[in-house]
Amino acid sequence: MRISRVLPVTLAFALLAPPGPAAATAGPEGYAVHGIDISGHNHTGENQAIDWRALAATGQKFVSIKATEGHRTKWVNDWFARDLAGARSVKLIHTAYHYFTHEQDGVAQADHFLATVRGQGLDGTHPYELPLELDIEPQGGDKPCGAEPAALVRQALAFIGRVESVTGVAPTVYTQKSFVDRCMAGSTEFGKYRVRLARYGRTPPPPLPGGTGWDFWQFTSTARIAGLPSHDVDENVFAGDLAALERLANLARK
Repeated sequence: MRISRVLPVTLAFALLAPPGPAAATAGPEGYAVHGIDISGHNHTGENQAIDWRALAATGQKFVSIKATEGHRTKWVNDWFARDLAGARSVKLIHTAYHYFTHEQDGVAQADHFLATVRGQGLDGTHPYELPLELDIEPQGGDKPCGAEPAALVRQALAFIGRVESVTGVAPTVYTQKSFVDRCMAGSTEFGKYRVRLARYGRTPPPPLPGGTGWDFWQFTSTARIAGLPSHDVDENVFAGDLAALERLANLARK
């Protein structure tokens, strides 16, 4: 996932309550639970595979893996199945995300995403699985919004509704307030969901319209973490403690 390096970045309500809004003043080092999100861009260099044992040994607690994009070309990340297997092999808490293409049908995109992740036995409801994620952010080129605000809101909500109806858990919404303000006319529809918000640096992201805080904060796109063939990776913090993350990942502690 990546909003952009110019616009300094998602989880929706699951079966359990979220940990609550994060403190507004702490920098990323003030949060104990860190994790990353990855895509095909993180497989560069002579040895393109991730060393999952080395990655897990760094103390990162979760990973979100890009699975799909749009629906018309049925695009699937070439590394998705291998990365998912790697995360599972070291029992790293994990999920998958879909990059939303603005001008395409939300239900069709959700169906493509669901077919891909469920084909790998992932739906966000099993042990070590976080809820699935919707990545909605500026598109490239001269039309970053890609669609009229009302249409974009409608299609994004259709995606969320489809995933929730199939899995029983609404997906994470990965975005940022400036995008919702600019491309979704400040819609308050997304503030009700658990969110991963992007803002690079030490200052936490502002909440979405209608929201009160964040659950995950993507604070950099240039983290350097052992085990990755590419130095640069998106790093995030979780608003709660490890026990709260484990409950969200269907690992209820006795």
